[in-house]
Amino acid sequence: MQFLVAESETPDEREARRESAGKSSGETYAATLAQMRPDATITIVAPADADPLPLTADEIAAYNAVFITGSPLHVYDDTPEVRRQIAFMRAVFDSGVPSFGSCAGLQLAVVAAGGRVRKMADRLEAGIARRIVATETGRTHPLLAGRPTVWDAPGIHGDEVEALPADADLLASNAVTRVQAAEIRHHGSVFWGVQYHPELAIGEIAAALRRQAPSLVDSGLANDIDEVETLAERLDRLHRAPDDRAARWLLGVDDQFAREDRRRTEIGNFLANLALLRRNEENDMAKTLTASFDTRREAEMTIERLVQDHGFDRNDIFVVAEGDENSAGLEVAGSDNESAQPSPETRDDAALEGRIKVSVDIEDDDRAETVRAAFAEFDAEQVAAN
Repeated sequence: MQFLVAESETPDEREARRESAGKSSGETYAATLAQMRPDATITIVAPADADPLPLTADEIAAYNAVFITGSPLHVYDDTPEVRRQIAFMRAVFDSGVPSFGSCAGLQLAVVAAGGRVRKMADRLEAGIARRIVATETGRTHPLLAGRPTVWDAPGIHGDEVEALPADADLLASNAVTRVQAAEIRHHGSVFWGVQYHPELAIGEIAAALRRQAPSLVDSGLANDIDEVETLAERLDRLHRAPDDRAARWLLGVDDQFAREDRRRTEIGNFLANLALLRRNEENDMAKTLTASFDTRREAEMTIERLVQDHGFDRNDIFVVAEGDENSAGLEVAGSDNESAQPSPETRDDAALEGRIKVSVDIEDDDRAETVRAAFAEFDAEQVAAN
């Protein structure tokens, strides 16, 4: 896999962040991605810089995914740095490569696709973005798969999305900022973005608060620098010991914020769906693996293995009768039964007669290997790719 990380900072801002947090925003993203996908090759670029020349859409198309970082820049400012960033994001959309962005990365994609961003009036969101809630669309969107009804996330920003582009879906909001998560479809490409920071370690949040302490006091979020430092120290404590119950209680957070894997939920979901999001001009249809089973039970066990253990969507799995004498099981069974309504031990209807064919959509080699392993575990026959 080839990943392109675009850090949305100027050289001075990158150096300031290294001094306080140890890494630039792009280096943080690269480190996070390297942990999550150690097999990936990661390239960092800085679109805000005047040199070197920005990548073209054709050059970006060589990558599997693009990640857009946060930044102190304001995308509504008409400066050369901002114009170069917007031009880069438009090239990403033109490339057909799926992209993901957080904070200013979301805002940049919004403006590049025709939406609007504004300064937040008389408020900031700093440290912890509280009580984020998925919209009706977001509750079933793969970007937020695994998130509970309400969650907290790392967040620090003074700008927000005012209006999403035409081809976009609002996926999550909270009381501070209406657009906390969104999908944008533009020029054949798909962007998933969040206003918060799933890529950040908790210690990096503490460092960001210390960098911006004067503005937090000016905004009224803290009475003085000492109060900002107290919050930063509590975050540092949780960073060192994520299971520290007292540290969690003092901050009012749970696993969604304290555990690294939970904080990174949206990035993990994006990586898991890359093949589906990628526009493939040679073959727009996902490939399918098909297998035949002697019994319905074997087919059901295979499906449950894929869904429960490997996170496959049931909508990507299809069950049909191999012969026309078999109904392939029109009656509910297995995990589809209502609670306290177990499947009968014996059945004599057509659902148990004849062979069952199971087909699973696949988009990449890893997914195909997982499906083949599940087929083999439950004695599938006639395995074929279509």
